[in-house]
Amino acid sequence: MPSVLVIDESLITRQGFRRILSQEYRSLFFAEAKNGKKASVLAASRVWDLVILDVGSSKHDAFGLLTDIKKRQPSTHVLMMTAHADALVCARAQQAGATGYFCRDASRSVLLKALRNGFLGHQHFDKDMLPQDAHKIASLLRQLSPREYLVMLALSEGKRITDIGAKLELSAKTVSTYKRRVFNKLQVNSIPDLIRQVSQLAPSGSSPSSNLRTWA
Repeated sequence: MPSVLVIDESLITRQGFRRILSQEYRSLFFAEAKNGKKASVLAASRVWDLVILDVGSSKHDAFGLLTDIKKRQPSTHVLMMTAHADALVCARAQQAGATGYFCRDASRSVLLKALRNGFLGHQHFDKDMLPQDAHKIASLLRQLSPREYLVMLALSEGKRITDIGAKLELSAKTVSTYKRRVFNKLQVNSIPDLIRQVSQLAPSGSSPSSNLRTWA
């Protein structure tokens, strides 16, 4: 019996997945979580065949959950779902061990393809989402911790230290420490340098930090 866990704060989205999956798979063990606390408990309760994880929720740390799930259950396949495609986030999802990455407004046929690939463990990353130089992206992102990555995105978007701290529930001093680590790891000396570095990693015409809904 295939098992799937959907982690998304939207009841409508969770019910939608339940309906679609029940129509496609007659025998299915389905569970859902609307926040990180419940998701962590359910994720640890059994070995899941597939986890569908919303990237943009304010109620859980998506990449923290992804890392924890893959550490506890390496065989579990995780599909990351996003409201807005973002090259850096897509590359980070792939680098962190996700099986696929898709937009929540995808057509039914695209969604079913993502689910089938997810159950089979086949990679599902839209070539238009991934940067052309995905290996360079992955090499960069491997240097950063999840928090450093979020601070990098915020800084490249022009956010102030105090605003970043408020959003991530961190002190300004802690954010400044993350900022210093990001600068050191990426070998930049200023915000303009950081913006240029990040911009070089995004496909032409896209914004590398447009998807700040991925904040934890």
